[in-house]
Amino acid sequence: MTPRLKVRMLGMSLVELMIAMALGLVTVAAVGWIYIGTTKTYRTQDSLARLQEGARFAFEIIGNDLRMTGATGCAYKTSANTVTNYATTWYANLMERPLVGIEQGETGFEDSDGLRVLHADVSKEYMVVGHAAGSFTLGSSGLATGGLTVATDCSHVAVFPASTATGAVVTHASALGSGGAAFTFTTAAGSRLYRLSANTYRVATNVAGQPALFRTSLTSTGTTVDEELVEGVEDMQVTYAVDTNGDAIPDDFDPSPYLTAEEVESDAAIPGTAEERWRSVTSVHISLLMRTVEDNVLPEPQTYRFNLPLDADAADATLAGDRRLRKVFTHVIKLRNR
Repeated sequence: MTPRLKVRMLGMSLVELMIAMALGLVTVAAVGWIYIGTTKTYRTQDSLARLQEGARFAFEIIGNDLRMTGATGCAYKTSANTVTNYATTWYANLMERPLVGIEQGETGFEDSDGLRVLHADVSKEYMVVGHAAGSFTLGSSGLATGGLTVATDCSHVAVFPASTATGAVVTHASALGSGGAAFTFTTAAGSRLYRLSANTYRVATNVAGQPALFRTSLTSTGTTVDEELVEGVEDMQVTYAVDTNGDAIPDDFDPSPYLTAEEVESDAAIPGTAEERWRSVTSVHISLLMRTVEDNVLPEPQTYRFNLPLDADAADATLAGDRRLRKVFTHVIKLRNR
């Protein structure tokens, strides 16, 4: 008889192949889920970082401006004139209203509270060499025709529009323009001129349809210009601490030591005139509601609390109408020159 040869099977059976494929699919799915989860986490963290960066920049810009509120270059602040030909403008009254808040809902401030800040731009000073017959001679050039200018000799302060500014010579009318009050004193050599810095902050919609923090600034030639500072600022609420008795301690009002702009402006229960109360503001409490520009950052709409009293219920929180990430940032800024 011819002996049989044993044939050894090589390779994989169909069952083994199917098991291997199943294990491979499970591994790929697991890696995919990890990747998706990591991507979502990264996107959320990146979005949060952008919100933090935007809020930090906004507070830096506003804070630097607020800390200079009412600065004139000297500690002594006796006003020498009133620029009444600018009476209808928001940037005219440096001495009486160097800081003014606007309540949300006023014209031009439909989307947030507003904040107006006036001070001399002390980053650049112009030394007075001589002043006579409505003309300043300065030690350097740089001021522009039409620009509002602050003059101080540390005994008086005057704000006036430059009729002309040619080189180091700046002229002004004796009455500071039609309807203006006369410039009643002569600044001695060594006095200083500064450009008036005037800024208004508010939230509005930018050209891309996104909410953003805007600044309206007085230019060197006496006109105003709007500038977008930070995209993604959905709301801004501002309140104020006021020291009406001059003891360097903010008054403690009920239920909060911080007052709204409307309360500072017109609440008869608070001592002093509106101008006196605004000059008595010692610190400003600013809350920003930031949101991402991109939608669908979160898996579901976010519930958040903004501009609510401390004892507000959870039911008072706001449910967003989209899946953007939102974050509330709060900062208190202490004013100098008080």
